[in-house]
Amino acid sequence: MRLCRCAALLGCAALVLPVGGCAVSYPIASMLPQSDDVTGSIKPRPGALRDEEDRRRAKAALATALDLQGAGTSVTWENPATGDKGTYKPSGPAYPADAKICRPFVETTVHDGVVSESQGKACTATGSADWIVTDRKEVGKS
Repeated sequence: MRLCRCAALLGCAALVLPVGGCAVSYPIASMLPQSDDVTGSIKPRPGALRDEEDRRRAKAALATALDLQGAGTSVTWENPATGDKGTYKPSGPAYPADAKICRPFVETTVHDGVVSESQGKACTATGSADWIVTDRKEVGKS
């Protein structure tokens, strides 16, 4: 009886020990995120800015251009560090929509020497200074 138990234990150990090596894991280099990974399948949206400082400058220019108290003229922004720049110009009067104030605009951006033009709409809650772009469509690129 004892001999059967020992043989059974040895048999189980002989099966389990080699299989235990299958649990070892290690990262696969191609699965690790790479900062330089670029894919061409997803294009950035029109007017998409890739630098945080560009976004900050563009947001301030948009707010100034769409200001209800302003003259409704073009406002330009530029980031000397990246060379990117752009312009926002209101393309119509402000109007109320869903308890918000909205205003259409035309946007021109220059990124890596490529000029893109978009038409869009931004809205802000009454009393808020933050304009949120709710609609944007690219109309040209050169």
